[in-house]
Amino acid sequence: MKTKVLIFILALSFVLSIPMTINAVEDGGTTRWGYSWNYSDGTLTITGDGEIPNNTSVNRIPWVSYKNDIETVVISSGITSIGQKVFDGHLNLKEVYFEEDSSLSTINNYAFQNCSNLTTLELPLSITSIKDNAFDGCSSLTTMLLPSSLTLVGASAFTGCTNLRTIVITSSVLDCPQSAGTLTPSGTKIIGCNGMTLTSKTNETYFNTYFGNRAIDTHIDQDCDGKCDICNADAKPFSSADMSLGTNISMNYYARIPSLDPAKVSVDFVLDGYTTSDVSGVLVDAGESKYSFTYYGISPEYMNDGITAIFKYDGIVIGGKSNYSIKDYCNRVKELSEYESNPHMQQLIADMLAYGAAAQEYTGRNVENLVNSDWDVNATTFTNVSSTDMTNTKSTNDNVKITAAGVSHDFVNTLYVRFVTDDMSKTAIKVNGNYVDINESASIAFSNEISAFDFDRVYTFELEYDGDVIQTVTYSVKSYVYSKQTGDDVNAKLTKALYNYGLSAIAFRG
Repeated sequence: MKTKVLIFILALSFVLSIPMTINAVEDGGTTRWGYSWNYSDGTLTITGDGEIPNNTSVNRIPWVSYKNDIETVVISSGITSIGQKVFDGHLNLKEVYFEEDSSLSTINNYAFQNCSNLTTLELPLSITSIKDNAFDGCSSLTTMLLPSSLTLVGASAFTGCTNLRTIVITSSVLDCPQSAGTLTPSGTKIIGCNGMTLTSKTNETYFNTYFGNRAIDTHIDQDCDGKCDICNADAKPFSSADMSLGTNISMNYYARIPSLDPAKVSVDFVLDGYTTSDVSGVLVDAGESKYSFTYYGISPEYMNDGITAIFKYDGIVIGGKSNYSIKDYCNRVKELSEYESNPHMQQLIADMLAYGAAAQEYTGRNVENLVNSDWDVNATTFTNVSSTDMTNTKSTNDNVKITAAGVSHDFVNTLYVRFVTDDMSKTAIKVNGNYVDINESASIAFSNEISAFDFDRVYTFELEYDGDVIQTVTYSVKSYVYSKQTGDDVNAKLTKALYNYGLSAIAFRG
């Protein structure tokens, strides 16, 4: 009896000593229809050519055992059609991506029915048909772009998409078959151009029933070329644009949006490949529902570079203005009668462009095409400043002291001081009485942004150590100019051009 007990204990010990590892599930294969599939860690990838056939009791989808684990689907360019119910009831599916050169033409009936967590799906430009109930019950979809290639939207295609706020239509011809089913939920806003052609009178009746009372008529210009993608008329979401000068150089774009929800309107700005996304509008004229969208802080070396402003509604592009630069705006101002009669305006623009050209030379950007090379008003000749505003009280601690001061040239201008310290935790800097953040790794502190009108303004930097002020430095942009005015390198030229620009801004303001 004792022997049996011992054997049981030894066996149990052996079982418990086996290490357990859990590997990510991966599965896949090639189907008899020619396409291949691979499932790995929540992602289903479908490759090959041709169609994914209907999902039926006879021809079941091969990944059915992972149906509730799939969160992302990636469909390769060779797939031409998604059959009926292929992704029906994939409850955890969140994202569907198509390759850029997709050849998908058809999404069949119920293909994505009841994918209740689907939030991301951008239809490819090859799509021509969305069949009945294709997205029925996709209750997490909020926006949908129907691309220009689309010609057929089936009955009840978006029924049950209870959170679908916006559909943007870019098709020039669209067939919406008459049906007893509703195409979309009652709260969905439809955005499109009334230049769109419907294929028959019966279809027009259906379209008006389910679209008309919720439609917003506007031109759609997704490539931002200034022409409506549907009717080819001029498409200009922005009524005007202008420039602001101050602590930085900014461009303001104005749009009248009386029929749109301002909270859903935003603008992306693209300059030199960099995008500033989702800039909200500021109401400037309630009577005209006019809003301003501002691209803040254009670095001076980019005055010759075109800015693309992309107008979006609920995240979907419906228009924009491409490649409009500071230089373009200045050329537009030259056509105004006010410019001809205002020498201060003429000089301000000439000195601002000279500042931009100096910044191009300083940064080495596009120096073969300086922004002021063809401007017909000469920049102001620099005149030396007669004095500096800099003062410096000697630090009471040789191990903790301000060692340098200067101007930081960027999309905004700021003053800075560099310092050394033996204990950063005890060190603080005030600028004009206010504590500022310290870049501890570089031992540097900056002032706030300095307006072009304030280059003579004196800033006081106080270095504190363990709560006591041990050194005070006063400094201004003018102080920096004074230290550079006899130089002839690109830094000195930029500094002098910056100061001339500031003087002209003051003269213009009056």
